[in-house]
Amino acid sequence: MFAQTVYVNSSTGNDGTGTGTSSSPYKTFTKGYAMTSAGGTIDLTGTFTLTDADETGDATTTGFTIAKNITIQGQGADKTMIQAATSAGGNTSRIFTIDNGTNAASGFNVTIKNLEIRYGYLIAANDGGAILASWATISISNCYIHNNQARQGMAIQLQYTTMTLVNSTVSNNSSTTTPASAASGGAINFSTASNTSDAMTITNTTIYNNTGAQYGGGISTAYGTYYITNCTIVNNSCYLEGGGISIGGYSTSPGKLYIKNTIVANNTSTSTTYHDYDDAFGGYTYDNGYNIIEYHDSPTLAGTGTITGNQANLFGTGIASTPSLGANNTLNGTLTLALSAGSVAINAGSTVANSSVAIPTTDQRGLNRVGATDIGAFEFGAAAPSPTITGISPTNGGTAGGTSVIITGINLTAASGVKFGSTNASSYTVNSATQITAISPVGSLGTVDVTVTTPGGTSATGSSDQFTYIAAPIATSNAASSITTTGATLNGSINANNATTVVTFEYGLTTSYGTSVTATQSPVTGTTGTAVSYALTSLVPNTTYHFRVKGVSTSGTTNGTDLTFTTTAAVPTATTSAASSITTTGATLNGSINANNASTAVSFEYGLTTSYGINVTAIQSPVTGTTGTAVSYALTGLAPNTTYHFRVNGVNTAGTTNGADLTFSTEYETGLNNIGENSLSIYPNPANDYITIYTSESNYRVLIYNTDGIPVLNQKVEGDKLINISSLQKGVYVVKLNGVSGKLVKK
Repeated sequence: MFAQTVYVNSSTGNDGTGTGTSSSPYKTFTKGYAMTSAGGTIDLTGTFTLTDADETGDATTTGFTIAKNITIQGQGADKTMIQAATSAGGNTSRIFTIDNGTNAASGFNVTIKNLEIRYGYLIAANDGGAILASWATISISNCYIHNNQARQGMAIQLQYTTMTLVNSTVSNNSSTTTPASAASGGAINFSTASNTSDAMTITNTTIYNNTGAQYGGGISTAYGTYYITNCTIVNNSCYLEGGGISIGGYSTSPGKLYIKNTIVANNTSTSTTYHDYDDAFGGYTYDNGYNIIEYHDSPTLAGTGTITGNQANLFGTGIASTPSLGANNTLNGTLTLALSAGSVAINAGSTVANSSVAIPTTDQRGLNRVGATDIGAFEFGAAAPSPTITGISPTNGGTAGGTSVIITGINLTAASGVKFGSTNASSYTVNSATQITAISPVGSLGTVDVTVTTPGGTSATGSSDQFTYIAAPIATSNAASSITTTGATLNGSINANNATTVVTFEYGLTTSYGTSVTATQSPVTGTTGTAVSYALTSLVPNTTYHFRVKGVSTSGTTNGTDLTFTTTAAVPTATTSAASSITTTGATLNGSINANNASTAVSFEYGLTTSYGINVTAIQSPVTGTTGTAVSYALTGLAPNTTYHFRVNGVNTAGTTNGADLTFSTEYETGLNNIGENSLSIYPNPANDYITIYTSESNYRVLIYNTDGIPVLNQKVEGDKLINISSLQKGVYVVKLNGVSGKLVKK
């Protein structure tokens, strides 16, 4: 996988909702590590206590195991902390274990920088209070490693490993066992067994006040090859030899140390001779000169410029004892031991390489070395390096100011000012030695140089720091086009004034708008007006809309003027519904009208054919709105037993819509309720199969109707002949004879 940078902030991050970006970081080291691909970088801000409940990746003794190539970086040794507990001795684990468990051929490459690492605590036979590395290549820079405890390698334990340690302080680490049973390396122990290919390079580093080891109160090594350049190793102690440094090995495989420009002094041991330096146990020393080593064992230190014996003016005139650690104008957050005027170390060093290791041009703090170079990690009278800007982003912004500008470069730490031309930035934040975030101030049209001022001076100007103040975009709203009942095209023009400009349209029923859409042509650039547009759909017919065009760039935001358009009216939607309340002479006509937002007159047409012929106005007419409205009209005076056609009609400014044709039939007029009991003499009544009608007529025709008015019997009768009704169903019937009616009940 490609390398990636994952951001973690212990204060503002969130493992659940964060995305690992600088604007949305994770919260825990555990989450950040899990989300960083091999070869990537985990960027930390804040304090991370690995034994916290949220940190689920650590384990007793081993702490957090690093099992991939990775860079672990903070914001500075005084800004970002990784700790095993909230105080020294408050846990039983180290900070990091770096171990692939096999061999160096497949070992991990791990870089650790800009961090404070503290409070690792191991008991019994466990080594490496802060870091244990096996079969690995590790690089540590700009770190402060302190107050860790273990059996040996109280801060760092190495085996089968190559380590580079630069611009760091390792101090106040101690043993968790008694001196008689403790092993080696109060600060650092390299215990490779006969592996002469491993190496350790320590440059510009302070190793101070580490205690409890048997050998090598500061550094203890065996076999391998080691380079110590411009370091200060003081006030460490051990039980036997080598209070500062102890080099071991065998005659056939000696540990080899190349040392130059380094102070090894004020260390103590039970030996009266080898307080500071000891290579009596198979080690070999290459004194490349310009060292101050007060007390050492039998090998003669004959390097050019090397000073031995007690130094009354070690740290300054009359100052033989070691001063306290201090910030001393540090640029990287590490603490150092300052030299004062008159120190024998001042200008006593050399700029010639220590074998293959170049002499650093800055001291541990990041300040420029001056003169002939001092011995040790601290340079007296050092000058802060001049800041350099290598790029800015974005390179332009509005004259109103307020643009967030990322400034990249080198030596930006301790910036005391950022200017855009001659005007101070509205505000700025130093993110690291290579990055500052500044907010542009109000300015005038044109290009200015951005400069950064630090204790080392003000950055030189050039093309890489130029910021151009540009005008905000010019936004012009133009009349809408292609207006239909449900759509319209919004139009405008944007002059981006040579800055990439995002273009949107706002629209709605009022000047509050409420809806925003991105123009089809967005983003635009250039120095002349660019036509922009957006086609709206799904609008409401016959409705007035407000709209305006809007341009947004780094130079600001501009809104065009408010304009309006009105969608055209749509013909109504007419739906004829079934008639209701039907009687012999009446019925209610029903329908539904969607007026489509235009006032709509509603009527019903009806008649005996689809030509209708009669038109009545619906009770609810006129109607409006955008949904169906129920409409009706109650007819009277209709003919019984008659079929009628009808439909609903809607008329508005857009046109007329007729509903579908439907029919209904009025009921039959039986006259049953108007028949008197004795209107016609029928016997028997009720009857079964035959009836006789008493009448004076000898020949007549009788009609019998059911209650629906349908004739069920039509018979000519002579005299008083019986009338056969056996075919009729049980029920009530109407019998008519010469206009006279009677009620018949069939049993």
